[in-house]
Amino acid sequence: MAGFEEIAKDFHKFQADMKDPLVVGALLQALHEERTSTNLVLKEINAKLDRIESRLSAANSALTPSNAQPIIADVDQDIMDFVSTASKVTAQDVQEKFNYKGSNAASARLNALFRLGLLVKHQAGKKVYFTTK
Repeated sequence: MAGFEEIAKDFHKFQADMKDPLVVGALLQALHEERTSTNLVLKEINAKLDRIESRLSAANSALTPSNAQPIIADVDQDIMDFVSTASKVTAQDVQEKFNYKGSNAASARLNALFRLGLLVKHQAGKKVYFTTK
């Protein structure tokens, strides 16, 4: 049981040391320095990841033809065809045309096509219109 007694003695010494403001201050200063060092390392890692991402993006855009269209689902292609023939549509128009129960699904599909760069979004008051590029 000598091990337990040593641990108990060390613990009691630690408890006494924690009452000394100099010890607490030294621990907080060490913690601050460690956190600053860690933040610098993380900042360097993020900068390197950003450089790698920009290089990959540049290489990918060099390999992809500028006129290449993303592959989309058949339903999305039908929506694209509908938008191009109607010139401008709202989520409600798509809801009615494709028999969606609510406008949320239609809105989600239109916004996904917008994020892909296939549609342009225009807001007029509360209405949001989508058009082809």
